[in-house]
This record gives sequence, C-alpha cells and structure tokens, in this order.
Amino acid sequence: MRLGLLLILLYAGQSNAVLYIEVTGSNASALPIAIVPFGWQNTSEELPVNIAQIVSSDLERSGQFRAIPEKQMLSKPTKGSQIKFENWRILEVENVVVGN
Repeated sequence: MRLGLLLILLYAGQSNAVLYIEVTGSNASALPIAIVPFGWQNTSEELPVNIAQIVSSDLERSGQFRAIPEKQMLSKPTKGSQIKFENWRILEVENVVVGN
C-alpha cells in the first residue's frame, strides 16, 4: 500500500501543466472613455504611480469600456469644473474621468 502511494506521489510530482490563454476579440460595443492624467500638487516630485493608467487598465479589462489614448485628448482637466464638454463631443466621448 505504501509503495503504491509513493509511486502515485512521484508520478504526480513529475507532471507539468501549462496554461494557455487566447484572447480572440474585443467588445465592439465597449463605451469610449477618457481617463485624463490625474493632477498632482507636489511640483518637486512626479506622481509616484500613474493612477489614470491603473484606472484605464481596470476599466478596459472589464470589457465594458475602451479608453482613448492620452495623445488624442484635446484638453486635460483635473477638476470637473474644468471639463469642456464640446472637446469630448468632438472625439465622440461621453465618459470622462478626472481627478487630482
């Protein structure tokens, strides 16, 4: 009995599993969203983490949103009161995330 258990354990230890993940497409109905780079008050240092990139990645992974590239943004507000909605309508973006 012990020899059989030992053989099973040795055999199980030698098997290798490989996980393959294939992404075959994207959600064509994903909503375009602008995640504007967050404002930072400390002028002597850079923002320690790119919060906008983290938020953008999380939302895109949900499959519900498609973040527009920062280089396409016509403005980069850091407060809601600074948002000029006509800029975002030109880009056909109805969802804007800002912060600081």
